Amino acid sequence: MDERGYLYVPPACHNNSNVCRLHIALHGCVMSREFIGTTFVRHAGYNQVAEVNDIIVLYPQTHSNTLNPNSCFDWWGFTSSAYATKLGLQMAGIKAMVDRLTG
Repeated sequence: MDERGYLYVPPACHNNSNVCRLHIALHGCVMSREFIGTTFVRHAGYNQVAEVNDIIVLYPQTHSNTLNPNSCFDWWGFTSSAYATKLGLQMAGIKAMVDRLTG
C-alpha cells in the first residue's frame, strides 16, 4: 500500500449534520497516483455521485514493487495466500483506514 491515499468529502458531510455513508474506490492496475497522479480520483465519476448522495469516498493507493510492477490491488495472491481475507496486507490496511475514518 502507498502511504498516501485520497478522501472525497462532499460539503454536506463536512459538519456532521448529515449521516454520510462511506464508499471505497479501488483503482485498477497502472491507475495509482504513482502512474496517473489524481486522474482516477478526479475523473472516475465517484465524486459526482457522492456529491448528490452524501457519500464519502476513500481512495486507497498502492505502489509498485518487484512483485507488483503495475501497482495493482492484490486480486491473485502476490502478497500472501490470505490476500482476500481480513488477514491480507492490503485488506488490513484498508480496514485500518475505514476504522480511522469511522472511529
